[in-house]
Amino acid sequence: MSEERAETAQARANAYALLAAVFMSEPRRELIEALRSEQMKQAMDQMGVRLGSRFYTMSEHRLLETLAVEYTRLFLGPGPHLSPHESVQVQGDTGLHWGESTVRVEREMTELGLQLPPDWRGVPDHLGVELEVMRSLTQREAGAWSRDPAEAESLVERQRRFLAEHLLRWAPDFCEKVSLATRQPFYRAMARLTRSYLLDEWEALSAPEGSDVPLQG
Repeated sequence: MSEERAETAQARANAYALLAAVFMSEPRRELIEALRSEQMKQAMDQMGVRLGSRFYTMSEHRLLETLAVEYTRLFLGPGPHLSPHESVQVQGDTGLHWGESTVRVEREMTELGLQLPPDWRGVPDHLGVELEVMRSLTQREAGAWSRDPAEAESLVERQRRFLAEHLLRWAPDFCEKVSLATRQPFYRAMARLTRSYLLDEWEALSAPEGSDVPLQG
């Protein structure tokens, strides 16, 4: 039983790593190569995720350039864009960077011993960073099942709490905005996948019967 739960946690960690990479920065060569692999293509097909035929036929250089332009347009500006930050997206926060939610995510990362990448220039409540927090928690859960099931269960509870207090407050709505705003099938598909994955995670983490998904605001 513990071995099965460890395998499940590791698979979830891998999924969070993929989703974090999509939103953390402009797509990198390693991400494109992974998504273009036959194994990943089959997995995406099984989930009904359609990245678009050009994703697989366009030259790697052109694809990286095209997606970088779209990433900038969607998330960075300088024109109108969708800020991928909890403090900006959640009603009742400051609507600016470094709101209350930013401080709480930073505190969570400190407690976990997580550090932002050296080249990261953003703030902690970025969608990619929050997904990375979940990757770390699920990765640690995977390792804990073999040595301390009580610790593993504690990490599951911490995942549930982080989803409720952070990601589910804003990310599903944000992903819906991205899917409507993007001009690229890649970002539309990945936004929809992220939204559905987070909602599935909430259900899978044994939310008490009758519990609702935390609402934005």
